[in-house]
Amino acid sequence: MNVKFGRSLQTYYAVTFFSLISIIGYGIFYFWNYGPVNINNVSTVFEATLQLDEFKKRDDVKAIWSQVDNDRVRDAVVSLDKVQSYSKKLDSISSVDSYENFETSLKKSKESLNALISYPEVSTIVNVLHNKVSNFENFVVSNSWRTLTRVSKRINAKIKPSRTRGPGYYTYSKLHRLWSSVRDDVVLMERVTEGSVLSREDKNLILTKTKTLKTEITMLENYLGDFKKFRTDFLEVEKGFKTWIKEIEPEISLKKIQFERNSQNMLFSLIALVGIIFILGVSGYFLYRRSERTNRDEVEKVIIHAIKEGVLPTETSFDQELSLKSREEFDKYREYIHKRMSFGSIFQDAMPFSSLLLDSNLNLVWANGLFYEHWGLSEYKNSDDNITWDFLQRFTNLGENDPVITAVKDDVAGIYNIQVKTKQNEESLPFEMYVSPVEYANQRRIMISFYPLRSIEETLSNQSKSLVGPVARTLEALTTGTFNSEFKQKTEKDFDIAGIKEVWSKFQKYHDFVTGQKNGLLQEIERLENDLFDQYKLVNDIQTSLNENTEVQKVAIAKFKDTKNSIIDIVELRNEMEALYQNTVAASKGLFQDEVTLLSQSQKISETLLDQNKALENVDKVRKEYKTLKSNVDQFRGRMMQLLDQSLIFQKTDSSSYKVEQSLSKIKNEVMAFEKVLTEFAKISTALDVNLSKVQLIMQQSEIPNFSELQFRMEEARDMIESDMFNVSRLSRSGQTKDDEMISSLKGLYQAFTQGNLQLAQAIELSTSNAPLEVDLELEYDELPTPGPEASV
Repeated sequence: MNVKFGRSLQTYYAVTFFSLISIIGYGIFYFWNYGPVNINNVSTVFEATLQLDEFKKRDDVKAIWSQVDNDRVRDAVVSLDKVQSYSKKLDSISSVDSYENFETSLKKSKESLNALISYPEVSTIVNVLHNKVSNFENFVVSNSWRTLTRVSKRINAKIKPSRTRGPGYYTYSKLHRLWSSVRDDVVLMERVTEGSVLSREDKNLILTKTKTLKTEITMLENYLGDFKKFRTDFLEVEKGFKTWIKEIEPEISLKKIQFERNSQNMLFSLIALVGIIFILGVSGYFLYRRSERTNRDEVEKVIIHAIKEGVLPTETSFDQELSLKSREEFDKYREYIHKRMSFGSIFQDAMPFSSLLLDSNLNLVWANGLFYEHWGLSEYKNSDDNITWDFLQRFTNLGENDPVITAVKDDVAGIYNIQVKTKQNEESLPFEMYVSPVEYANQRRIMISFYPLRSIEETLSNQSKSLVGPVARTLEALTTGTFNSEFKQKTEKDFDIAGIKEVWSKFQKYHDFVTGQKNGLLQEIERLENDLFDQYKLVNDIQTSLNENTEVQKVAIAKFKDTKNSIIDIVELRNEMEALYQNTVAASKGLFQDEVTLLSQSQKISETLLDQNKALENVDKVRKEYKTLKSNVDQFRGRMMQLLDQSLIFQKTDSSSYKVEQSLSKIKNEVMAFEKVLTEFAKISTALDVNLSKVQLIMQQSEIPNFSELQFRMEEARDMIESDMFNVSRLSRSGQTKDDEMISSLKGLYQAFTQGNLQLAQAIELSTSNAPLEVDLELEYDELPTPGPEASV
C-alpha cells in the first residue's frame, strides 16, 4: 500500500513560506540599518540634533577659556573631556573629514592642560608669594630700609588677596605683566642692596630672602610658558571646532531626513507585505479545501480496507506496504484487538471463583459458570431473563449498608464476609466478597468475586486448638516460676507436635534473659551500695579540703588588700612626681622665656653698639682731619705774623715800596690759601655735627634695659627648681620604701595563691579519682538489656 497525497499543497506552502521569510529578512536587515526598526538608531539620530543644539548653546570651548583664565584648570579638564565625549558621540552618528584634525587638536590641548595641572594653582603661588613678600616687608620696615620698604610695598599692592580674588586676574596677559613687574622689582631690590652702604652680613641676609621669592617667580614663569603653549593649541581647537560644527550640522540633518523617508518606505512595505500575505492566504485556503476533499476520500478507502482485510481476520494476507515503524504499530494494535476478543472466553472458563459483572444500574452483565452453580441459579444461565442485584441480595445477609451500592455511589473497592443461603441448601455458606468498581469507555461497572470460606474455617479451628494449649501452659509456668527442666522436657514435645518449635526456643531465650537480668541487677545493687559508701567518704575529704582552701583564700585576700594599698601609694607618689615635674617644666619654660628676652635685648644692645661704633669711627676720622687743619692754621698764623712783621719793616724805609707790595701780594696769597683751609674746616665741622647728631639720635633711640625684674624671676625659678629637686630626692627615697613594701606584699600574695592552687589540685584529684567510678556506673546501666516484646507479654 503506497498512498501519497497533499504534495501540491505542501509545495505551495513551502514556496510561500520561504518567499515570505526572504522578503521579511531583507526588510528587517535594511530597515534595521537604515530605517526606524532599530530604536537605538532612531533615538540616536533624533537626539543628536538636540545634543548638537545643546552643545552649541552651552559653548564649552568658551567655558574652557573662562575656566583657565580664572585658575580653574581642573574644571577645564572636565569640560574638555565633555567636549571630547560629545564630539565622539556625534561623530559615531555621522563622520566628517574635519573631525580628525579636531580630535588631534583636542589631544594636544588635553596634554597642555595636563601640564598645567602638574603645577599648583596660580592663586596658591600668588598667596605664597604674598606671604613671603609680607614677611620681607616686615623685615625691612623693622630695619628702617626705606628703598626696600617702598619696593616691597609696591609688590604687595600688586599681589594682595583683594585683587587676586577678582575675575579675570589670571589671564595670560595680566599674569605675564605681574610676573614681569615682580621680577623687575626683585632685581631692583638686589641691585639696591648690593649698592648700599650696609654691612656684608645684612646684604647676605637680604639677598637670601630675595632668593626665596625667586622660587615662586620661577614657578610662575614656567606656568606662563605652558599656559602660552595651551593657548596656541586651544586656538587650533577653537578653529577646528567651528569647522567641524559647520560640516556635521548638515550631515545630521540629512541623516534625520533619510530616517523619515525610510519610515515612510517601511510603512508602504508593510502594507504591500500584508497585501501579498492576504492574497497568498486566500489562494492557500481554496487550494487547501480542494486537497482536503481529495485526501479524505483516499484516507477513508484505506481505513476500510485495512480493517476488513488486515484487522478482523485471524489469518490475513493484507498487503502492508508501510514503513517498519508503522507496520510494527499496526501489528501491535491488531494483536491487542484479538487479545481483548479472546479475554471473554478465557475469563469465562478459567476463573476459579464465582464472579459476576454489574452495570451502573446494578443489572447483571456477565457471570461465569461457578456463579450459577454455587448460587443455585442454573436455570437462569441460558435464559433471557434479566437478573438484578436486588434479586441476588435476597440470598445474602446484607442489610441496608450494602457495599455494592456504596461502590456505585462512592467508587470505593472493598472485601466483605457474607453468608449465602440458596434454595438447594438449608445451611448458609460463608463467602469472602471482593467488590471492585471499574470504569471503561465512560461506563461504570462493578466486578464482584466470591471466595468460599467453609474449608478454611475448619482448618483454622483445628490448628488453633493444637497451638493454644502448649503456649498457655508455658506462660503459666513463667508467671509462677515453675519453668524448670522437668517442665521443659514435658512441654517441648507438645511444641514439636504443634509445629511451633521456634516459639519454644523464644520462650527459652526469654527465660534465660529474665534470669540473667535478675542476677545482674542484684550484683549491680550490691556494687552501687559499695560505691555510695566511697562517695560519702570522698565528700568528707573534699569538705575538709575546701575548709583549708577557705583559710588560704582569706590569707590571699588580706595579702591582696596590702598589695592594693601599696599600689595606691605608688600611684599617689607618681602623681606627686608628675606635679613636681610639671612645676619644674613651668619654671624651665619661664626661665627659657627670660633667656629669650635677655637674648633679644642683648641683640638690640649689640646692634646699638655697632651703630655707635660706626658713628664714632666717623667722628674719629673727623678728629684726625680736625688736627691736621689745626696744624695748618697754626702754620698759616706763623707765616702771616712773619709776613706782617716784614711788611712793617719794609714800610719804615721809603726805598722798600716794591718789597712792601711784594709782601702784601704774599699776604694776599696766604689769605686765599687760608680761606680754602677755612672752607675745609667748615666741611669738617658740618660732618662732625652730623656724626654727633647721629650718635645723639642712636643714644636717644636706645633704651637701657632693666634687668632687676629679670634677675628676680631667674632667682625665683632657681629656688623653685632647687626645691623641686629636694622633693624629688625625698619622693625617690619614699618610693623605694613603697616598692619594697609592694614587693613583699606580692610575694605573700603569690605564696597564698600557690598554696591555694596546691589544695585546689588535691581537691580536683579527689574528684577526678571519683569520676571513673561514676562513668562506669552509667555505662553499666546503659549496657543492661531492655525487655523485648516477648518480655512484656
